[in-house]
Formats: sequence, C-alpha cells, structure tokens
Amino acid sequence: MSCSKLHTREPDAEMLQTQAFVGAFRFIVKNLLLSGHADLSLAADRAQMPVRTLQRRLSNFGVSYSVLVTEIRFDLARELLADPAEKIETIAGLVGYTDASNFTRAFRQNTGMTPTRYRRFLQKSG
Repeated sequence: MSCSKLHTREPDAEMLQTQAFVGAFRFIVKNLLLSGHADLSLAADRAQMPVRTLQRRLSNFGVSYSVLVTEIRFDLARELLADPAEKIETIAGLVGYTDASNFTRAFRQNTGMTPTRYRRFLQKSG
C-alpha cells in the first residue's frame, strides 16, 4: 500500500457540517441529561427539527439516539467522577439513575470498573 493511501482526505464542507452537527447535538443531549429530561422529542425540539428527521440524521451517522445518550451519559459520569468532592449518589442522579447501585452496575458494564475504582484510577494517574 502506498503512503498516499494512508493519508486521510481533507475534510470537505459536508464532513465539517456533519462534525458540527454531531458536536452541537452532543452538547444539547448533555444539557438535557443534566436537566433530567433527555427524551427524544425534547432533543429534537432543541435541535429544531422533527423527531423523524433527527432519527434519520443520526442513522446516517450510524448511531441511534439511545446509543448516543448512553455514550454521553458515561462520558459525563467520567467527567464528574474526576471531582473527588462529588458524591457517587449525586453523580448517579445527574446522569439519570434513580439510585447509586443501578448506576454502579451500569458504569461497571460500560467501563469495566466501578465508579469508586475509576475515581481511584484517576487519582493515581493524575
């Protein structure tokens, strides 16, 4: 394989528009999660498009709304766990869990470690 084939192409307007949409939409979903209301219809309203159009755009990116919400939920949880003063119970509530045990179980499934262990890992590596 030649070296030229290894290089990615320059981003075109469509690619940049796609990246801008995904970034802006992730911001919308993150704020909805923090407000406790991350349902699809509200997200579509905030993105100023019909639900079906939003689903179609996400599908074009190869992702569903529920998968995206889960990804953002655990990104946010990891951010919040970096603050040792923030209680795990509080973090669980902020990312949409009614109790810490369900959050801990889901976090372990997603990351391979409990929130407490993840927090210790951050402290050791930081």
